[in-house]
Amino acid sequence: MDLREVRDRIKDDLFEAALYLTDNSPMAECGEPVERFSELISACAICHLMLYADVGKFRDLLIQIGGARRYYLQKSQQQGNVNDRYLAISRTEAFFDALAAGELTLARDIARASITRWKPDWEYQDDFCYYHFLHQLLLDPAAEPDSPLADILAEFEQSLEGGSSVRLPVCQALLARDLDGFVAALTAFLEAKQAQDEERRPNVVDSSYLF
Repeated sequence: MDLREVRDRIKDDLFEAALYLTDNSPMAECGEPVERFSELISACAICHLMLYADVGKFRDLLIQIGGARRYYLQKSQQQGNVNDRYLAISRTEAFFDALAAGELTLARDIARASITRWKPDWEYQDDFCYYHFLHQLLLDPAAEPDSPLADILAEFEQSLEGGSSVRLPVCQALLARDLDGFVAALTAFLEAKQAQDEERRPNVVDSSYLF
């Protein structure tokens, strides 16, 4: 499918998703629309970048994603919305979008407003630990290797139940401030992600255009 076709489909779906965010609905009803809105904005940003190489617009769209997540989290706190599974921190990559845009204040706001305890019914424990570690590291970048962040990584490793994760070595290298280890771990992470996408690609159908 041509990227311009994808972009046009995104715009139609984005208009529908945005309608849910403009009627002052309680946050307990907005988790899914906000998540969908963010997913569509992300896809739109990627299309725009690949079509026009417009880094500025790409960054602006990433900031919109982070802003939507911050709004949802902060309004949820104000309204006492604490039992919504869309509060799960690994459901969205808005935190990473804010980081990629260089908006550290926005990323910190997301981290501060995010849950800090794992809820088994909401997300996998290793996913939670990965996001939670990065949230806390951004909030305390000077943390020592023996800080409470090490406890999060211990929980992360325990949650794997003897298995492996390409994300854990990245986190360990960050906490240890091991540059060479970080480069090696991040490279392995990216290669694994690319391999996963290539494995999925032959099975992508037209209805999965956001892939």
